Amino acid sequence: MRRCCSTPMDDFEKHTPEGWSRTPRTNSPSRRWSGWTRMRDPLSRVERSALMAKVQAKGNRSTEVVVEHTLRVERISGWRKHPDWVPGRPDFFFAASRLAVFVDGCFWHGCPKCARRIPVRRRAFWIEKLTRNRLRDQRVRRLLHRRGYHVMRIWEHDVRGRRWLKRLQVHLATDACRQKFQTSSVRLRKNM
Repeated sequence: MRRCCSTPMDDFEKHTPEGWSRTPRTNSPSRRWSGWTRMRDPLSRVERSALMAKVQAKGNRSTEVVVEHTLRVERISGWRKHPDWVPGRPDFFFAASRLAVFVDGCFWHGCPKCARRIPVRRRAFWIEKLTRNRLRDQRVRRLLHRRGYHVMRIWEHDVRGRRWLKRLQVHLATDACRQKFQTSSVRLRKNM
């Protein structure tokens, strides 16, 4: 009895990821399939770069959405997401406390604790990109401090735990106490 089996070409369309193709070994007499190879990108490097630059990095499920969910569950209010008027457009901004909270991915912002590996391909490009990201973060932090804002950074690896939440609650509580003291001292001066 003859077994019916499919060859790699029979299921080509069904198992081929988009942008990839199967190539046969040309020097093999049985023409076995060597594996996956990357198809040529139909866009130029400049066009691809422009297209990728349009991708907005908001609502990352592993970080930003988890923090937002935790803030809602803990009933912490008074925050806005990505306000236009605050330099650096922080992920969360508490206007009453003048607190800008940035939720950063360990790879993209160069977490000193995680020290994620830099990709092997186009290594110089990645080193330059990640360095620019860190320099931009420092520049934004200094600008916010000069304008009287407080800055809190939550790293991707911290999101899983609760320490960042305690830090945030302490900061909001001490700031609320500071504001009460300032307003009560102003009232006392006016009454004197």
